[in-house]
Amino acid sequence: VEKDPSLAKDLQQLILNSQLQKSEGDDSTIFVIPVVFHVLHENGAENLAASNIHEAIDILNVDFMKLNADTINVYPPYAHMIANPRIQFRLATIDPQGNCTDGINRYFSHETNIGDEMGKINQWDRKKYLNIWVVKTILSGAAGYAVYPTGSNGPSYWRDGIVMLYNYVGSSAPSAEGRS
Repeated sequence: VEKDPSLAKDLQQLILNSQLQKSEGDDSTIFVIPVVFHVLHENGAENLAASNIHEAIDILNVDFMKLNADTINVYPPYAHMIANPRIQFRLATIDPQGNCTDGINRYFSHETNIGDEMGKINQWDRKKYLNIWVVKTILSGAAGYAVYPTGSNGPSYWRDGIVMLYNYVGSSAPSAEGRS
């Protein structure tokens, strides 16, 4: 906040919005987050099939709805803390220009071999969409990464979003590292 005073204003707005949504909703309210996958590829295995992306969305939703089987393995002192936050992720159906979309964009780009911030091609409005970039390689060796939201405000808004390796998206081949 000392470096960027606008963060205090953003935080206040976030708190206000969450209080409004909570007071207007009930326990059955589901908050839907539209997701767009930006697949950076060179026509290799990293150019994932749509089915891998749909699997990834399904896995994410199972986890967020507390339907995953491994919840019984939570360390007992923390078991009371797991919950269903009633968040659902869906592939975007409308793009920023108001056109129909399947939520999957494909770009032929050598950036797929680097997996850094410069590969965040065609970011959609981060206030309306969760952007995920799928790449072949992340030079740092990570399977995926994102920056803290506070690290992507102001002039670095373009840093917002998730970058992940193609073989961690979904559970079917070529997503060998993904899980079901």
